[in-house]
Amino acid sequence: MFTDKLNKLTILWPRRTLSTAAAAALSLSLCTACGSTAPVPQKQAPVQQPAPSATSPSSQGSSGNPSAAPSDSKSDDDGSSIQPAPGMSAASTLSSAKKGTLPHLPQEIQLGTGSDLLLQLWGQPQDGTSGRLWTYESKQTTLTLDGSDKVVQIESGAAPYQKLHMNNVMKEIGKPAQINDTSKDQAGTAEAVYDIPTTVGPVYHLSFQYHVKTLRVSYLTLWFESLTP
Repeated sequence: MFTDKLNKLTILWPRRTLSTAAAAALSLSLCTACGSTAPVPQKQAPVQQPAPSATSPSSQGSSGNPSAAPSDSKSDDDGSSIQPAPGMSAASTLSSAKKGTLPHLPQEIQLGTGSDLLLQLWGQPQDGTSGRLWTYESKQTTLTLDGSDKVVQIESGAAPYQKLHMNNVMKEIGKPAQINDTSKDQAGTAEAVYDIPTTVGPVYHLSFQYHVKTLRVSYLTLWFESLTP
């Protein structure tokens, strides 16, 4: 997965955008999950959305969970049988993201960390170079640096994150700010993006990429828009 990111660097600067048709389909699907009735665009399959939390104001009027692909057990479809690793949850992930990092990382490695400190803590990246994408396979982490050699994006597919299920994510931290179709990058996937205002200036963005049929999370991305591209 990490090596594929080298082929998608142009997507990061700026962040991926949607075509008009795809954006309309995604908007419709999100509205459907919230219970509103927008006109249905023709010949455009919507991306499957996670079911909103029953306790969230945004979930009032929802028609229920979206149908998922058949599985061995019914409980696996709605996420109730999927238990995250001890201490790992959507809430703890969001808490770490507010500090500019992810739960599996040492606190020194966060958004804004410089390349010099990275080299001290983790050494040279996987391929031995120091381009904008620094991949550490043993840490299951890829870091993106900006023009000032500071971390502006953290991406990880560490095993604990893959135990998360989008229905449970939304029950814990609410509805995402947006849902993007990522099937052009990886077939059958979408991403739920949460915006995190900060006191230091830039807004952080936390993305859960998931499989649209099973709603299982595949990896997380935390980033902010750098002023030094």
